[in-house]
Amino acid sequence: MKVVASFGQEDLEIKNYNYFLRKCHEGGNKAAYSAGMSMGFFNACMYVAYAYAFLIGAVWIDKPFWNHAEGRDYMGGDCIGVFFGVLIGMFSLGGAGPAIASVNVAKATGKIVFGVIEREVLINQDDPKATRQELKGKIEFKNV
Repeated sequence: MKVVASFGQEDLEIKNYNYFLRKCHEGGNKAAYSAGMSMGFFNACMYVAYAYAFLIGAVWIDKPFWNHAEGRDYMGGDCIGVFFGVLIGMFSLGGAGPAIASVNVAKATGKIVFGVIEREVLINQDDPKATRQELKGKIEFKNV
C-alpha cells in the first residue's frame, strides 16, 4: 500500500480491484447457477423415477402381471421393493457427481502437464556457442 500511495496510483488500483472483483463475482454466479441447475435436474430425475416406479407397480398389481422371480402375480410388497431399488439406484447416480467432477479436473490438469512435458525448449543449455544475441527474436513474451 505504501508503494501505491507513494506513486499516487490509488485510483488505478481501486479500478483494478473493482474490475477483478466483478469478474470473480460473475464466475461465482455462473458456478452457483450451474450447481443449482444440476441439483434441480437430479431432484427432477429422482421424482420422475419415483412416479414411474409407483405407476408401473400399480399397473402390474391392477392387471395381474406375472412375477417370474417369485412364481406368482405382482403384489404390493414387490412394488415397494421396486421403489426402493429405484431410490437406491438414483442415490448411487447422484453420488457419482463428485467423482465425475474430479475426473474433469484431472483432465484439465493433465493437459497442462503434458503441454509442459512436450514443449520444445528454445535454449540449449549444453551448447557452448549459444549467446544472448542468437536467442534475440526467438523468445516471445505473451501477456496472460
